[in-house]
Amino acid sequence: PWIVSGHYLTVQLWSPHFDSSNEKIDKITALIRLPSMPLHYYHKKIIRMLGHVIGKIIKIDCNTELATRGKFAHIAVEVSLESPLISQFLLDGRIQRVEYEALPTICFGCAKYRHTSSSCLDKLILEARGEKMNDMASGPFRAPHPVPPKPNPNEEPLDIGDRDMDKVDEDSSDGEYMEELEDDESETSDESQFFVEEDNMDVNQQGVEPLE
Repeated sequence: PWIVSGHYLTVQLWSPHFDSSNEKIDKITALIRLPSMPLHYYHKKIIRMLGHVIGKIIKIDCNTELATRGKFAHIAVEVSLESPLISQFLLDGRIQRVEYEALPTICFGCAKYRHTSSSCLDKLILEARGEKMNDMASGPFRAPHPVPPKPNPNEEPLDIGDRDMDKVDEDSSDGEYMEELEDDESETSDESQFFVEEDNMDVNQQGVEPLE
């Protein structure tokens, strides 16, 4: 995705009925980071599965799979701006945080993009009813933080543990890795190397389920 002045530049198909005053962007391709992830998870199949917890996978930074970044996994995913964003999930019993790049305007009440908690419509409705909204959205989906947040022990994050990681092919040679990149439509740059992902996978096939 393109980032201009700290904001995403979104391109959509033109329509003869386009009206800039009424047109609304409900999906964007955003860059996400999975910081401090254990090194043995830096495998294409595992990173793809983790990315599908957030949204539809668009690209994976090849430097991520090679573990050359070291500090975080870097993925481009398509996320819905109309739904609460996921800020963390459980990965084999540990909390894995999700950081979104270039999404500065996040409501920490409803976990949605485009507004802050002071102008949150859901919060105003609850206040009109005499109720109070929690500082963060309840349940497994939490608002993402522009900076690394402190883990909340009271949260019930998304659990993608109990994955059968042993079945992941860990014997891929360098030649097989380069062949995978040639099969995909790759895009390279000096800073990041991305390859285009295959068609969106069904998350349910990977056994990803929210906590009840």
